Amino acid sequence: MNAREKTIYEYIDENPIYRPLVQEMVALEKELVRLRKEPTVLQHPLYPEKVKPNPLAKMRKEFLQQYINIVKALEHIAKKDVGTEVSPLRVFLEKYNE
Repeated sequence: MNAREKTIYEYIDENPIYRPLVQEMVALEKELVRLRKEPTVLQHPLYPEKVKPNPLAKMRKEFLQQYINIVKALEHIAKKDVGTEVSPLRVFLEKYNE
């Protein structure tokens, strides 16, 4: 377990069920850092006005969406332990329906 995984486990329970999710999150972070350094468009060497999207930019977008989904799942897991707090929206809707 590396330092980043330990940092994540500070916020969630160290249940072995969450381990693959945390490992995937750490791997995606590394890949996103690498892809961030790549250009988003490719220019033709002889004709600089000709540009086309870099396929790596599309890959970065897909990885970023996966990363966001994992963060949301882990956030839900972390909030599960906090308690049963009633959201302001639920309070409003209960008052509105009365």
